[in-house]
Amino acid sequence: MVNKAILGMGILGLHLALAQGQSVWADAQLRVPEGVELMAVDEQEYDSGLFAPKLKTVTLTPGAHQIIARFNQLYDLNADEHDVLKSSPVILNLEAQDQQVYTLTALDVPRDYVKAKRYAKTPLLEIRDNTGAVVASKQGIPGQELSLMRRIEKSVSSAIKQEQGETPKAPPTRLEQFQFIWNQANPAERSAIREWLRKQ
Repeated sequence: MVNKAILGMGILGLHLALAQGQSVWADAQLRVPEGVELMAVDEQEYDSGLFAPKLKTVTLTPGAHQIIARFNQLYDLNADEHDVLKSSPVILNLEAQDQQVYTLTALDVPRDYVKAKRYAKTPLLEIRDNTGAVVASKQGIPGQELSLMRRIEKSVSSAIKQEQGETPKAPPTRLEQFQFIWNQANPAERSAIREWLRKQ
């Protein structure tokens, strides 16, 4: 009887130790409240249809992640009319830490519909950790399409691979991506880029 009791206590202790050990190495969480549409995490796309939950929580392993999201808000125009304002996709890079809870939000969203239409052209999205510190922030670019961004990233990666003659050890830097975009742009696009840089 004594041996069974000791064995039972030992098994219970082992379960508690394992449970505590697992909590030490827990993954991070990304919370996405209403007003922001999560489109993709590390190229895994998310459904954001009519019946998608208002608050999404995504599990992230510790390390680097690419988050693609956009401003997406319903506005009441009058008793019978509504409009959903959606921005172009915004890419944020997050270095997730173990056991951290992050929140992705749209910053300074206007309540006024007319102002919100302007805001939707260049929304400011940010990711905060559970202390409230901003760990990633990015402003949207008008008319930027998700498929175009992915094509640019793949083209840049492919061009660098061809130049190096092998698979690169690291993904292309933002400067390399920008240089590639600049070299591929026509004069009108370069003018638009210059105008955008002047306003920054």
